[in-house]
Amino acid sequence: MKKGLMVTLILVGLLLVSVNFSLAVNNSTNTSNLNSSGIIIPCVPNIVNTSFSEWKNTGNCRNDDKVVQMRNATQYDNNSCGSVSNQTFKETRETSCNYCNESISSYLTDWSLCSSNNTKQRTKYFVDEHYYFCCKVTGLSSDCNIKNGTYYANSTLYSNVTETVECDPFNFTVEFPNNFIYNSMRVNLKITSDKNLFSKLEIKDYSEKNSRWNLLCKNCLKYEKTKTFVDGFHNISIRGSLIDGRSLSEGRSFIVDTKNPVIIAPRIRSKGYTNGLFLINYTEDNLDKVTLFYGGKNLTKTSSECFSGKNKQCSFQEDLINYTGNRLEYYFVIKDIAGNAQKSKVEKAIVDQTAPQILNLSYSVIFNDVYFKIYVNESNFQDISYIDNSEKNAKWKVLCSRLDKNGLCAKKQGFSK
Repeated sequence: MKKGLMVTLILVGLLLVSVNFSLAVNNSTNTSNLNSSGIIIPCVPNIVNTSFSEWKNTGNCRNDDKVVQMRNATQYDNNSCGSVSNQTFKETRETSCNYCNESISSYLTDWSLCSSNNTKQRTKYFVDEHYYFCCKVTGLSSDCNIKNGTYYANSTLYSNVTETVECDPFNFTVEFPNNFIYNSMRVNLKITSDKNLFSKLEIKDYSEKNSRWNLLCKNCLKYEKTKTFVDGFHNISIRGSLIDGRSLSEGRSFIVDTKNPVIIAPRIRSKGYTNGLFLINYTEDNLDKVTLFYGGKNLTKTSSECFSGKNKQCSFQEDLINYTGNRLEYYFVIKDIAGNAQKSKVEKAIVDQTAPQILNLSYSVIFNDVYFKIYVNESNFQDISYIDNSEKNAKWKVLCSRLDKNGLCAKKQGFSK
């Protein structure tokens, strides 16, 4: 039900203000509320405007390199009085985009037929690989322009760069031994031309620091000599030049390794004894394999398990239970990829794969000293060690290096507070 009311609002403070207005009341619309005294309090709209959203494309990039974008904002009554409707404001704009890109490739025409002066020619030309779906569609200078500022009239543009050479073919052959790896610094090099005389024949080793072209011969049809290369990887190029200025190059890569592997130390965990663990330290830049020989048997590991380099270590763990208590002879052979091999000296070790037994352990503490009594059952005793985990950078320390005839380690050891 609607009815006209005269409402007086009294604001308490420094100023007393009376405001008279007519208010239409509808029970179905949230335009007012009743306070505890039954006086109608009008609903005052609180208009809020949101920030504009991010610009978003409304479609795809056009062929004029433009795209339409739109963003919007919303106005609403935060008090939900119902007297003000929500509104959406939209803005649009055009902005730059990239419909397509040119793709310029350079090519050479086929050689022409030999002319009367025994020469042939070919010309360099350029092709816009994207011409038909880019430049031809857009017509924009950004899609059609080339470096000299000329526009493409079609997809192909010929330059003024023309090569002229003699018609006689020019070929040469580089022969190496059929190896990639050489165990000698002296490598046989043979270079022959089909029928053209080399004005000069040169070699360049790109593996050298500050590499440069070095002359092999001048005014020659072939070169057949032994050339010296130092140990290491070599990436060389042979260049043959003719009097008319033409030249061809051919490359080869190979490794020279003349040095035997260096064995630093074959060793086991405890001198004179082994539990099946064998170690070998070595230096070899081009390792092929490491082989352990023991008790008439052998076991090989390749460069995928043991690595090339300086002071490397390779380990073998073998089950020697059938050799327990016996003295075993063993040695290593290291071989590199050039076939150079080095054998270690033959070592001997007693096989012991049984762990020591601690029969009894007791101790007493008097001030800073600890008195240990440890009974051990071990026929090949080496030592008893301890570690103090309360120490910074704690390390294992030997407590006893021998036992008495009863297998007893009796030792006083001082500890800091």
